[in-house]
Amino acid sequence: MLEKLNDIANIQSGVFAKPHPNGDGAYLQVRHFNDSGELDTELLPEIVTAKHADKHLLNEGDIVLAAKGIKNFAAVIPKLEIPTIASTSFLIIKLNNANTSPHFLARWLNTNIDNIKRMARGSAIPSISKSVIMDLEIPVIPVEIQQSIEQIDRLKAREKTILENLQIKRNLYIEQQISNIINKYK
Repeated sequence: MLEKLNDIANIQSGVFAKPHPNGDGAYLQVRHFNDSGELDTELLPEIVTAKHADKHLLNEGDIVLAAKGIKNFAAVIPKLEIPTIASTSFLIIKLNNANTSPHFLARWLNTNIDNIKRMARGSAIPSISKSVIMDLEIPVIPVEIQQSIEQIDRLKAREKTILENLQIKRNLYIEQQISNIINKYK
């Protein structure tokens, strides 16, 4: 069974905000995410959030979809330390259905991002429209299975981190061994 995304979520566009030296909130941009679509930068106050409606503030569990340009991905917003507003590069998906996990939906969007990109408009700067996202049909999957998928994704991410750290340590070990051999002949 499938449900239109518009039936299970509110979808809105990010907003334009000018930097302000006395800002109290962050302005989320694509550059704050790594190549895996994970938020990996500390968000610093750079905008005045009072100039924007509360509906534009991001909440834990919201999904941001990078909809403009060639780097498209979906990410779940974690708990944020300061008020944060998404830039116009994003569409914000706020689920209104407890039977759909934000992590599952972000995963589904990322798995299908190439198909979604094909519906983008614009040649210089491709843009995925809000109406395209609203009309996406999402599979209805039991919550327990969504949670299992989320757990598998977490384990996969943990494995990736462990393997990256192992590679770093292995390289350091090899470099140290080479240095030791060279130092024997000094």
